[in-house]
Amino acid sequence: MTTIRSGLGLVCLNSHLYAIGGYDGLSQLCSVERYNIARNQWEPRASMQYCRSAHGVTVHQGCIFVLGGFNQNGFMSSVECFCPDRNEWMCVTNMPVGRSGMGVAVTMEPCPGSLPEQEEDEDGAS
Repeated sequence: MTTIRSGLGLVCLNSHLYAIGGYDGLSQLCSVERYNIARNQWEPRASMQYCRSAHGVTVHQGCIFVLGGFNQNGFMSSVECFCPDRNEWMCVTNMPVGRSGMGVAVTMEPCPGSLPEQEEDEDGAS
């Protein structure tokens, strides 16, 4: 990496490693670098709209999502999405409360409570 970072987000997408945000010892970072495995070099990418460290990061449907984190104002609630084809960040939404130091995962399974209630059979069992 060309920038010293702690508390960064790191994901793999399309055979590249993306180092996102973090803390350089003085302030939170907005910058993003990706490691090009084929060329064995780091390449700058578009910066996030908000500087942050200790954020959650995941990949979903070919895009990188960054959630929450911490900056000079405290815990963050913002969620940003990076489109690698356009090299562009977009604000997606805000979480109800700021969060920092979290893990994020995407699964294909539905969340409990998101399915229609199962009908009980005659014995009262589901």
